[in-house]
Amino acid sequence: MRIIGSERMINFNTLKERNNFIQSLTENMHYYTFSSGRNAIYNLFKHFKKQNILFPDFFCPSMLTPLKKNKNRVQYYKINSHFTAVKSGLEHAVDYSDIVFIVDYFGQRDHYLYELAHLKGKIIVIDRTHSLLCHYEDRGHYEIASFRKLFPVPDGGILISNKQFDFGNKRDYENYSFAKTYSKLLRFIYERYSPTDVIEDYYVNYSESSEDSMQLGNYDISPLSMHIVNHYPIEYAKQMRINNYRYLDENLPFIAALRKPPPVPQSFPFYIKRRDKIKKLLQNMNIYIPVLWRNSKSYSKHLLNIPIDDEYSINDMKQIIKDISKVYASTQ
Repeated sequence: MRIIGSERMINFNTLKERNNFIQSLTENMHYYTFSSGRNAIYNLFKHFKKQNILFPDFFCPSMLTPLKKNKNRVQYYKINSHFTAVKSGLEHAVDYSDIVFIVDYFGQRDHYLYELAHLKGKIIVIDRTHSLLCHYEDRGHYEIASFRKLFPVPDGGILISNKQFDFGNKRDYENYSFAKTYSKLLRFIYERYSPTDVIEDYYVNYSESSEDSMQLGNYDISPLSMHIVNHYPIEYAKQMRINNYRYLDENLPFIAALRKPPPVPQSFPFYIKRRDKIKKLLQNMNIYIPVLWRNSKSYSKHLLNIPIDDEYSINDMKQIIKDISKVYASTQ
């Protein structure tokens, strides 16, 4: 049964010869792998407990949890509805910070904020979870990312650094990766062979329970996730994301939340009225469009993100447009 969104499945048939993706990300820099992006944040900011961190006020709670556990000192700058920093008051906020934390929302880089932080000699940390497939000349002193937003991996995160760290001996990968792996394999079985709806319940339950069991600590990425990343068809994945985003941008009767497409988009964010109702109705049609992320911002309650991962085709995008338009019309 064809499903759009939900838990990404592991399809070993898509894996190719070993790529140089990690090397291309980390040329002339050091890198360290972790079990998750949040553990990359946690272990990096252990070393910055006395510095003032300027952090965006639009974030996933899991990004802030590591900083709270470390008791880091956090201040916030405002993010607008196009996911760049609000310029009013920004220079003053940067002046009184030691570290500026920049998020590449959905793949786009906030060049204005980067240049401001660079000009003022601040330590720059970039969250590249959504932009790992993009090439930007601007590099942070430190870059962190979760692999799970761009690859069908059960776990994994990375820290890229312009200096060496001693994090001590890493613990083995987290137990949650086993449940997440099982979930992804069941998702493959369900879509390819549709044996029973019970399988769907299983993969959803395993996926949700695995998320709840994630921990903060010095855990490493699992060998399976590292294998998938090292053998993923990177160039094909980039092109499919670009193609799918472009088609939606040209044909979806709702405006993209980004002012212009990133080099390689992570998803297609757009605003729509009655977001939660439409999201629920689409689930009845096997289209699971996530919310990235739920936030107190006024615009957040209207935000949806259409998956444009490389396993989806233009025909899938056509079906999404058709179903969203139909559901939207029914809610008027």
